[in-house]
Amino acid sequence: MTLLSYIWHGFWFAQSGLRVLLLLLVLRRKFYKPYPVFAVYVGWAALRSVILLFMNYAPFVSGNQYYQVHAASSVIDAVLRWGIIYEMFDHVFRDYATLRNLGPKLFRWATLALIIGAIVLAWFAPASGLGRVMSTLYAMERNVNVLLCGLLIVLLALAQYFRLSWRSPVFGIALGLGIMAASDLGTYAIRSQIEPISRNLSTDVLDLIIQAATLCCVLIWTAYLLAPERKPVARVVQLPPHDLETWNHELERLLHP
Repeated sequence: MTLLSYIWHGFWFAQSGLRVLLLLLVLRRKFYKPYPVFAVYVGWAALRSVILLFMNYAPFVSGNQYYQVHAASSVIDAVLRWGIIYEMFDHVFRDYATLRNLGPKLFRWATLALIIGAIVLAWFAPASGLGRVMSTLYAMERNVNVLLCGLLIVLLALAQYFRLSWRSPVFGIALGLGIMAASDLGTYAIRSQIEPISRNLSTDVLDLIIQAATLCCVLIWTAYLLAPERKPVARVVQLPPHDLETWNHELERLLHP
């Protein structure tokens, strides 16, 4: 093993342990009540990370078996992350019924685009054999992360425009998920084109980036759960022209004349 390989394996152990601690923190603070999908994802991600780490070092597990479990679990991981973003949109707009009704339409079209894009780009995997299988998987993961990043940018842009609180756990979750999705997007885009049959320096560098970004994401989520959430303070102020409540009323008036 090279030095880079030792480093990213160390990050893998660290983020796996922190995921377990994060799950315990979610359960202790009953974070699963306001954010059930996020809680399920935290539990699933902790289990997946520990299982893959065990399979990586178990002498009786073959490379094909590891990659099969990795591929199948990646699908579940992508679905749950998709659900987290949907849950965050619901939390942001839950008090504005008309705006919230636009969410399902957005997610239906995005899901359709994901399926079409994954099928199309799968044909461009350049390798053959095991390399082709992994290149196809990385191409599909690239598509997932493109749409995840797009939805997160929309969510964060709305938060900035409507001046919503950045201290809310919603945006802590979005920040961590955004870092993870952005790093996955870049690395999977590269690996879908150059994934070799055997490991080399490039694969170690890409794995290091992924594990470091994942560790950063888990640390952010842990910090947001440990930090006390500030309760909103009622203020009597003049509503700005782009106030979210105003938008909600105007949209409702246009949809239901």
